[in-house]
Amino acid sequence: MAVASTSILQEKAKKRNISNIAMAPLDIQLAIFQETLTAFNDFFDTGDLRKLTRASLAFIVNDILSIIKGLLDLTAKSRLDHSKYLLSVDHVLEELRNARDHLQIALGMFNSSGSLREDKSAKFFAQLRTARTHIDDAAHLFR
Repeated sequence: MAVASTSILQEKAKKRNISNIAMAPLDIQLAIFQETLTAFNDFFDTGDLRKLTRASLAFIVNDILSIIKGLLDLTAKSRLDHSKYLLSVDHVLEELRNARDHLQIALGMFNSSGSLREDKSAKFFAQLRTARTHIDDAAHLFR
């Protein structure tokens, strides 16, 4: 994954010819969510994080928010048999919320022109490392 310039979640759905993730079969929705999280984890682990911009990081945060919403919708509709697809939906949601929080803190470290503030770079990369850990933990909770 290069630096995000569009929604990775939507790219994963498009790759499966799905235009509306919420209308896809349950197993396909969960596969798209897991593939997206794995792509994020791979990027945070091996990508050039210096190329991240406020806009590209915002795409990632929005995708995580969409996955959280998608899991909550599935849970509310009782379509999600937790034991069959996830080790713990509550744990996945908690990990994603933690990742979202760390990424939103990182978003705040950009100046008004969209560049990373030099005095914040160490904290920025620490936030990304922590977010990656939470994303990785969430991805491993899918079966």
